[in-house]
Amino acid sequence: MQEYQAEYQELLQLFKKSETKIKHTEQITGEGILTPSINQLRYSGHHIVRALLADDKHILDEIKKATAHAKRAIYDIDEALLLFYLEKIRTVDSTHKCTTSNLLALTPVFS
Repeated sequence: MQEYQAEYQELLQLFKKSETKIKHTEQITGEGILTPSINQLRYSGHHIVRALLADDKHILDEIKKATAHAKRAIYDIDEALLLFYLEKIRTVDSTHKCTTSNLLALTPVFS
């Protein structure tokens, strides 16, 4: 296990990042559990346990699978938040009949 310390550290950081993003997204959207993200973390946990119980030649493979699932959880969270904001934009657009020029006039210029 000592041999794969860096890989486990990366995995821990991904778990922390995904947990933080899930909490943040739940606060913004008001939605409860983000099922796809939670499922990916569950799959990641499954591979972590398999890595802990695996023989030496399979440990790294299981860690890589766990890491891939943790990364996918972050992707799923980002996608859920993006879709939430796109729906908000559609609502504003349909309610206020916004045109591109109107929106650009309201948008600050970033340089």
